Order: sequence, then structure tokens, then C-alpha cells
Amino acid sequence: MRSIKRILSGLTLCLVASVMPLYAQIPADVKPILDKVEEWFDDKDGIDINMTGKVMTAKVATRSRTKGDKALVSMSMSMLGKTFEMQMGCDGKQTWTYDPQEGTLTIEKDTEMKKNDNSVDMKLVSEYKKAKMKTTDNAYEITLTEPKSKEAPSKMVLTARRSDCRPTEMTMGSGLKKLTFTIVSIKKGVPDNVFVLDTSKFPNIKIIKK
Repeated sequence: MRSIKRILSGLTLCLVASVMPLYAQIPADVKPILDKVEEWFDDKDGIDINMTGKVMTAKVATRSRTKGDKALVSMSMSMLGKTFEMQMGCDGKQTWTYDPQEGTLTIEKDTEMKKNDNSVDMKLVSEYKKAKMKTTDNAYEITLTEPKSKEAPSKMVLTARRSDCRPTEMTMGSGLKKLTFTIVSIKKGVPDNVFVLDTSKFPNIKIIKK
């Protein structure tokens, strides 16, 4: 159970890292396309993204809702006939992690996002030293390598439609650490009440405050 929890936590942190605004030196031929792709991830009224993916033999489904310094990431993983779930949220002042497997809701006041003074706008992790782009009839495929940050995946491959630069797939890492996600839907506009922690929605669980 603890290994599954670590995988889910790692995936959630990877998703949060992948949407934090970092600044990169991107080649001139790639940057205009990335700029258009990032428009899909950037809206002052918030972004709601649904993705599905695979991690080794496990199937993963995620829903990420972000708005300014607020975020709510829900994730489920199906593996060996069982489904494991986790939810992480941030309202700008505190973060919380809901683990139904352990029956706990952990609330923390001092958040990593707050310490690093990062807002959670849906932008690409693009702090890489190298980037190259391949164009097909229907899509752009951008490969980013040699990250400047240790927190960033060693490699990221982003696929977007040529017609409107709408991102369709994201692959992070390589080998056993490879995570591939299909971006099922992107919607703009998230109400503020989504990010309000209501402990009454988590009955019969242990609340841990740090």
C-alpha cells in the first residue's frame, strides 16, 4: 500500500511541477509553437484539464484544476485489479492531501508553492537546455531535454495539433520513469468554491494538521 501511495504522490508532484511557470531558453523555431500551446494552459479564470495515462502496467486518470495560486488535483490508479485514489489541493494559504486508502486528510499551512513564491498557472515545464521539433501532417512533436532544474523530468515530449496547437499528449521521463498522458479535455474557467476545503465532505476520516 505504501508503495502505491508513493507512486500516486510522485505522479501528483510531477503534474504540479509540470504546470509551474519556469522560464527557458527555447530555440527560435520552437518557441512560437510553444507559446501557442501555452495559451491553452493559461487563463485568469482558471483551467480544468482531464488526462489519462499509463505508468508501467498501471492505468492513471487525473483531473487538474488550477487558478492563480490555487490548485486541486485528483488522481486514480488502477493496478492489479484494484483502484487507488488520492487528492491534493491548495487554496493559496494551505495544502491538503486526501488519502482514502489510509483514511486520512492531511492539512498543512506552510506550502511548498508558497515558500517558492510560485503561482500555479497551467504552463509547460520548459526549463530545458535543448529542444527540437518534428512536424507531421497533423501534429507538432516537441522534445525537451537536459533540464536546468533537478525537479523537472529528464525528458519531456509534447504533442500538439497543427491546426490549432491544442496539446494532445505529454510524455515525461524515460525508461521505468516514463509517464505518458493523453490530454482528454481542456476547459477554461474554474469557480473559486472548487478550491475551498470543506472537511464535511470527508466523513469518517482522520484529520491530521501540521
